[in-house]
Amino acid sequence: SKPMTNIKQMTAVNVGDVKSFATSPTGAQIARPNIVSRAEWGANESWRDPVPKMGTKIVAGIVHHTASTNNYKAEQSPAQMRILYAYFTKSLKYADMGYHFLVDKYGTIYEGRSGCAVKEKNPCDGAALPAQGAHTYGFNVNTFSVSAIGNYDVLAPENPQAMVNSMASLIAWKLAPYGLDPNAETKYTSTDTTGSSKYRKGQVATIKVISAHRDVGKTACPGRYLYPYMDEIRAEAAKLLTPTIQDVAIAPKVLQPEQEDSVTISAVVPSAATWSITITDETTGILLQNITESTVIPTPSPSTDAAPAAQTAIPLTTKISYLWNKTDDKGTVVGTGRYIVRISAALAGVKLKTKKSVVTVATKPASVSKFSYLKRSKTKAKISWQTKIEPLPLTKQTYRLSRDNGKTWSSWKETVDALPAVTFKNLVPGKSYLVQIKVVNQLGVSKTKSYKFKQK
Repeated sequence: SKPMTNIKQMTAVNVGDVKSFATSPTGAQIARPNIVSRAEWGANESWRDPVPKMGTKIVAGIVHHTASTNNYKAEQSPAQMRILYAYFTKSLKYADMGYHFLVDKYGTIYEGRSGCAVKEKNPCDGAALPAQGAHTYGFNVNTFSVSAIGNYDVLAPENPQAMVNSMASLIAWKLAPYGLDPNAETKYTSTDTTGSSKYRKGQVATIKVISAHRDVGKTACPGRYLYPYMDEIRAEAAKLLTPTIQDVAIAPKVLQPEQEDSVTISAVVPSAATWSITITDETTGILLQNITESTVIPTPSPSTDAAPAAQTAIPLTTKISYLWNKTDDKGTVVGTGRYIVRISAALAGVKLKTKKSVVTVATKPASVSKFSYLKRSKTKAKISWQTKIEPLPLTKQTYRLSRDNGKTWSSWKETVDALPAVTFKNLVPGKSYLVQIKVVNQLGVSKTKSYKFKQK
């Protein structure tokens, strides 16, 4: 076949949002967390209003606790949901469960208030859905709520990290379509006429995008033992909402010099980002390739988790792909070695975390050399050797021994911890032995090398 020429191929294609992800305006893709549906926990849909009230957008989220029992096992959580549902709909005569989502003490997330009309197909909890809840006096419109199942004013969470992680993942997913920062402040005009809120009707409150019930209401909710975790919940959600370089794929990562295959380097970056791919010789630090491109924001694909009409122009993500045929920027084919691939991106002047990987150009391992003999005792001897330092590490070193000058052999065995040495026992002083060594790396096996020694 003909030798490879210095062909560069670069592509950029739009990657639309999918049902299981919510995408922020900056291109952060947030996976939908696992949510136990109303059907799964046994909600009786005849207890609620047939059609839920809807807001127009989400501007904030409120964290609560249910102030119910903490004494339940994981398998009893669905029953806790049914009890709470009955309390809201039967005792309080609410239209549905008060909270949009609930999290048990084990970190399992449950769908609370439905965003669907009865008999409408699930899922009814899309990230951008602004279903109106009944959780915080004066702050129920255009907000969502997540409530911890239990009373965290009397007991500390048993597994706070699980609860924090679940709440943070849910919050990030709900905020993503609207580009909201959980640590930012927002203004909200209270509608409260009951006196249960710190803000009377018409009063403008400045609150965190993710607030606790007690921040706006005259209550201890979400409890003295859960409230201290609010900053951590916000921080974890904010971390998830930070745009990242995703789905980095490099193939093949190991290849031989004579192999004509090129290396495909790809990743997914925010569509509005500027990005670059660099390839550097690990040993010399010399830059071999530097590919940069400023992409144009593509038109987003429709999505079940898309924000309302006013926000449908959310830029999504772009898959970038580069074909490297093992050459430098002058077209010279590189030799064996390790080559560092770095994928970088910046969004609105902010650098995203660089992703790094290694491509190794190597051969099968060379035969071992420079054997040495060391008597350990009358019947023991240590045989060692040297291996050639290659860009690709050895995966194992194997040996076998003949006690009759090669007529018969022991089975092949691996050295301990892949060391270039082996100790033989039960040797006879004055007798000659033959040992054979071969080493292995990811690409194959070396030629066998023999060494004859006499036990002193």
